[in-house]
Amino acid sequence: MKMNCLRRLIGSRRVLWSLETTYYQKYVSTNPIHTLTTCCCAFLRSHALLTGGLANKFISNPRSICYQSEEVKGRCDEILESQEEELRIIEKGDIVNLSELLFSKNRNDLIRYNDPQLLAGKVVLMYFVPCAPYFSRKDTSMVSLIDVYNDLKPKNCFEVVFVLVDNAFSSINGGKSSHPSFFQGKTQIFEDIFSLMPWTAIPFSDINLRKYLERRFGLHRVCRSSYPIGIVVDSKGMVLNTSCANNINIYGSPAFPFSDEMLALLDSEDDIITMQPSLKSLLASPQRDYIISNTGEKVPIHTLEDKVVALFFYEDDYSYNFAEELKVAYEELARNNKKFEVVLIYLTDTYYKCECTDEEKFRATFKTMPWLALPFKDPTHKKLKRLFDHPQIVHPDLPKKAPSLVIFGPHGEFIEPCGAEVLSNFGVSGYPFTREHVVKLETKKVVELKLELLCSPTTVFERKDGSQGIIFIFQMKFLNLSRM
Repeated sequence: MKMNCLRRLIGSRRVLWSLETTYYQKYVSTNPIHTLTTCCCAFLRSHALLTGGLANKFISNPRSICYQSEEVKGRCDEILESQEEELRIIEKGDIVNLSELLFSKNRNDLIRYNDPQLLAGKVVLMYFVPCAPYFSRKDTSMVSLIDVYNDLKPKNCFEVVFVLVDNAFSSINGGKSSHPSFFQGKTQIFEDIFSLMPWTAIPFSDINLRKYLERRFGLHRVCRSSYPIGIVVDSKGMVLNTSCANNINIYGSPAFPFSDEMLALLDSEDDIITMQPSLKSLLASPQRDYIISNTGEKVPIHTLEDKVVALFFYEDDYSYNFAEELKVAYEELARNNKKFEVVLIYLTDTYYKCECTDEEKFRATFKTMPWLALPFKDPTHKKLKRLFDHPQIVHPDLPKKAPSLVIFGPHGEFIEPCGAEVLSNFGVSGYPFTREHVVKLETKKVVELKLELLCSPTTVFERKDGSQGIIFIFQMKFLNLSRM
């Protein structure tokens, strides 16, 4: 009853939200509702909206004044609006002081790290994750960020700070965050999510600072959604990107430091590769000019230039049946001395496999295959997914896309994105597994069959109405290439 009266008195959940921090710090009280009521009255006293006597009367009998509170309610809204105006939202291009943002008067360290100089001279990504149980597992965004973090760790130039946005799940559950048991539930969610991360975090107990960061970056308006938000600040304090999580999932570590300029540069490089494709531009990286065999041998990329090369986007379990079809075709073409090679693109960041793929499983799978592969979790994977429009994220309610087999002709003569469909329908006869080849193949079959029928004395000609005549009706089932 006191909570309802309090809400009617103040008339805005923003006040309760702003005081939630104080409540959490005192939630061990035997009477949490009384504690929150006391905190709200302290807020009202501080702005001369309730005198001491009126406040005490409210605590003991809130219903006695809640119906006379229009003036108080309006004044509370004015105060909060003025505070929001004073606390300007940080935007891309602003200069910030990370020490002031991430540390407080009572705390100068982060979880796992006691050195306040940990972030000095580094690009820092603040990783805001909504407080929801479904983030207590690795999703594609987190897997991609972990890969980037591990790629850049030897360079000592990048750090990630996890910040739990604990108002997100509260709103989903009808605002029940004011109960101690729900506070303890949030603590468990924080620990479960953080256990998946190799980087540092702002302590869950520092509620003041976490809510301050939400407001400074405007996340109290947008972070009730179901996805993480990444905000990047460079070593000089400039905010480079305020929505980086998806960029990391699409571009990976080559996009570091994740500025607009670097993302634009990668897009322009993609355009150049599209206009002038080559195996080197597709498969190589500044650190690597080879691919590997299942025995660990390094095979130079330039040795494949005169071959038909199939880029096989592979997802464990889901792609197994097609892999067996491809293996049969590969071995038969090898016996016939065809210049054909397959390069395995082992996917680890898909919706279905981001939790259960590791290098050991990659090696076990690769040993069963006779062809070559890109190294495990090589950053080039993401470039190939961008260039050939392989789904970055597939929603579980949507149907899965067919296995991807992109055929690259000798010296870039042609690129066929529908190699899997051609191979599945035509087998080895479809080599080099292009739609153009199978159209010619089927056309030739139709012409030969028509000539054979025309020359046969048993051929019956019929008109469309069914009567005998000279109009030849020939029906044949064609491959539906339009869907490829």
